[in-house]
Amino acid sequence: MWLFQLAQDELVRRAVVSTTDGLVIEAAGTEGPSPEFLAAEIAAIRRAFSGLEGELGEGTQRFVVTLDKHELLVVCAGEFCVGALIKKRAGPGRRRVGEEITRVASRIAKELGAGGGGA
Repeated sequence: MWLFQLAQDELVRRAVVSTTDGLVIEAAGTEGPSPEFLAAEIAAIRRAFSGLEGELGEGTQRFVVTLDKHELLVVCAGEFCVGALIKKRAGPGRRRVGEEITRVASRIAKELGAGGGGA
């Protein structure tokens, strides 16, 4: 439902909507790690920022993890995160995926009342 557009994108290997504690709400794509693994990793990375968040009095809204052949793009809104594992490639495709996960996170925040974060 939320991930329909991301599932159609040729750059996206796997996409997930998850809670910030790693529970999968929705998943798309068939390549790469399982949705449960990806959601758990997103939650772990977000938790790793907790010290910085506390020091600055801010929450993590988005982050990118760059690997050799892939990138993990994540946008968080309140208690939810939307992440997409994509083929590493510069250009409009990456931007398109980033814009879509931002749109999905904003929609989730609106529909589920996920306050406290910003997409």
